[in-house]
Amino acid sequence: MDNVREYFQLLAELGIDPEQEMARLERKLQETKGQVHSFRSGGGLRVLRLEKDDKLVNYGESFNFENGLKKLFEDLKLGDRFGGEYEGKYLTGVNTPSSPIDQWVLMGNTIDIKTENGGGFVVGAGDHDSDRNKSQLFEVSAKNLITAFEWFNRDMPELNQLAENRMAKFMMCGKDMAGGFNPQYTVRYEVQESDRARVRAIERGEK
Repeated sequence: MDNVREYFQLLAELGIDPEQEMARLERKLQETKGQVHSFRSGGGLRVLRLEKDDKLVNYGESFNFENGLKKLFEDLKLGDRFGGEYEGKYLTGVNTPSSPIDQWVLMGNTIDIKTENGGGFVVGAGDHDSDRNKSQLFEVSAKNLITAFEWFNRDMPELNQLAENRMAKFMMCGKDMAGGFNPQYTVRYEVQESDRARVRAIERGEK
């Protein structure tokens, strides 16, 4: 899935209007000053939690990221109605990724969507050891969420490949994390260095 628009076509096939639903999510994030935290559950489900001060506001979960996103969008339409345990249809997630974003979460990593102090929006990717309150592996910011999500989606294949390459080298050398080679930090450094130009391009409105 090399073309970003292919991803939005995938969402459309699930009955999701990306621009309309992202705009709804924008408004919710602005109202609550919260964030969406996405991760893989113990059973492999892709979970998306809209939280404010660690309190759950809206929720979506499913067997892959896109269907979990759809469930979150459906929940947003109902307002702040979450009041207890979520009774999901699926008990486990699938092991075959549906997209580069889904692959990232399937690998045990995280995705966070939040507002920015200047009024924009940030979509970020973190590894499984990341604290969501600390810096992410890489973040993409833009004035609106649909643009940020487009750029974020564009770079997911690159990030997945970096992570896989570093992990493969790590496994081949046979060292533990204390042995002088940490693939997560290598990925963090390489992606953050290239992210500066990308954010500047976004601010200029370039594609």
